[in-house]
Amino acid sequence: MSELQRNTTPLRSLSSIDDAAKTNALIAYILMVVGLFTGLFWIIGFILAFVVIGYFILIGVWIWSIYRIIKGLAKITSNKAYNS
Repeated sequence: MSELQRNTTPLRSLSSIDDAAKTNALIAYILMVVGLFTGLFWIIGFILAFVVIGYFILIGVWIWSIYRIIKGLAKITSNKAYNS
């Protein structure tokens, strides 16, 4: 038996409640990704842009949002429990 076959465990199918929760979370993440490019968020960052620090806050929030979206999508699509 190869190493790959020994370490794989069969995936359990999701219950209907888990599947619905996963679908709702995916929709929320898709809307967050769309929100990154619409320019409708981070109003405080655009207001603070007049005082140079706003640009740093804006860039930091944008990078942090991308990180959280990617991490959340990776957890959702892995079919594992969220806390694992």
